[in-house]
Amino acid sequence: MHPFRRPGLARYFHTGSAVLVVIVWWVAQGSAEGARGPRAAHQAPVAAKDEEEPVRLLELARAVDTREAKRIRARVHTILQERNPVAEPEKLADLAQRMAKVLPEAVRSPAQLAEVLGPPRNTSRQILYRRYVEQWRYETPLPLCAVFAALRGQEPRLQSVHVVGLEKK
Repeated sequence: MHPFRRPGLARYFHTGSAVLVVIVWWVAQGSAEGARGPRAAHQAPVAAKDEEEPVRLLELARAVDTREAKRIRARVHTILQERNPVAEPEKLADLAQRMAKVLPEAVRSPAQLAEVLGPPRNTSRQILYRRYVEQWRYETPLPLCAVFAALRGQEPRLQSVHVVGLEKK
């Protein structure tokens, strides 16, 4: 039996209902784009308050396209380099904790992490059977340790980020 002749599927493939589905889809796409245009619907606006908060910017980088995410990561790098770590150690510890939570979701590759935090101060690699684990340790701009894992022949992926060198309260 022809698939369109089945009684259950026939009602979905009539010309009238197919046109209705296309019209509903087209209207839904237009309302998602809104009055700002087709590219603006997929990009979240950056508020002035977010411009100085690196954690919020990294959360925003997850929702935009790759080109815009790269620009946001460069902005986060600039913000972190401008901060004075000696002046406010409490704020630095709080920022390091929040960055350690958000970085594994916002950054996946070593190149992306280098865009945010710069080159690491120390690196160490443990080679295991058919895989390896790599640690990048940062002292500035934040005291963080990033752990990457990779299988043989695959790109390394950021697994976790830990705060190092700060006293726990």
